[in-house]
Amino acid sequence: MVDTMRILITGGTGLLGYKLVTGCLRQGLEVHATYLSHLPPQEFEDKEVFLKLNITDAHSTGAVIAKIRPEIVINAAAMLNTDLCEVEREAAWKVNAEGAKNVAEACSKSDIYMIHLSTSYIFDGKKGQYNEEAIPSPINHYGYTKLKGEEFVKNSGCEFCIVRTDVVFGWERPHRPNFAMWVIRSLEKKEQIKIATDQYNSPTLNTSLADMIIETARKKLEGVINLAGSTRISRLDFANKICEVFSMDKKLIRPVKSDEMDLKARRPRDSSLNVKKAQMILSDKPISIDDALKTLKRERKSI
Repeated sequence: MVDTMRILITGGTGLLGYKLVTGCLRQGLEVHATYLSHLPPQEFEDKEVFLKLNITDAHSTGAVIAKIRPEIVINAAAMLNTDLCEVEREAAWKVNAEGAKNVAEACSKSDIYMIHLSTSYIFDGKKGQYNEEAIPSPINHYGYTKLKGEEFVKNSGCEFCIVRTDVVFGWERPHRPNFAMWVIRSLEKKEQIKIATDQYNSPTLNTSLADMIIETARKKLEGVINLAGSTRISRLDFANKICEVFSMDKKLIRPVKSDEMDLKARRPRDSSLNVKKAQMILSDKPISIDDALKTLKRERKSI
């Protein structure tokens, strides 16, 4: 295991990226991070941590990586909004596929180990509990672009680990909504919300995911690994658990079928991930939805 290292995180102001930055700093690692449209938090204004980078620009990506000379790159930059990816297909391709390719090729040129963040949405959702050997079959453009990004990384020649995760949630800045925060903030305003009864996931707390990724980086694991929550749960049950933990009114939740929701992109009915591999080899193991929500509640009190 690597005790000290210089690490570069792309997408460092995102829901996961920011947790990776703060997690690495907490562990005493040398961290550099990139951002694009969303500025770093004020706490980093006087620190040389963040720099601006568009990973769709191959030359700039290569130049930044060559300048920083990291031992490890974690590519957490992505276009994540599934419905937006369905509409803005070219933009999604440039970030999720070509961007991943640009980072991977730059890592290959300098013999740098790369961790690439991918998603359970590369699967069609017909079976669920997908392990690392399951055959991808995406049903929306977001999943397709992320699958192609995986392929570019695998074919780049760099030493890599592809991390697949599912429905990441956590406290965020206003520009980065996620399912749990949407539920909490909607119910705080006494708004009625529609929640699918027939979608199943492995919801993943960003704090837990960041810790697992950092351990993966320290151990320089190779290949593919699923890093997600350990609980398979429906969106409806997830929302109900949020209500229980945060003492909110379940009556504001309207259970519906996925077909009744106004979605531009199809969703896998069951995108849950099998995390047995991570449970076997990591010290920071996948956590249950109950533990994740308890942590989320504690984190809110500290904000």
